[in-house]
Amino acid sequence: METHVGLETLMLYEEDQEQLNKMLTGIPFEQITDVEILKQHENDLLGGKMFKITRCDGKQCLVYILHGLFLCMEVC
Repeated sequence: METHVGLETLMLYEEDQEQLNKMLTGIPFEQITDVEILKQHENDLLGGKMFKITRCDGKQCLVYILHGLFLCMEVC
């Protein structure tokens, strides 16, 4: 939840799906259900799931798995 102040996007490459899921262990998040947000990323999402994390400075970050290989985080 604490990252570099200027961080806007982070992509972590990992071929092992289980490892991608473990990267989020212990981080509080909520699942995104807003249809508009999901439609914007529908071609990229693995399983159609996207999550939101709130950083300690109050900024929010969208988190999703891109093409099954990248854990992506985008500051909103």
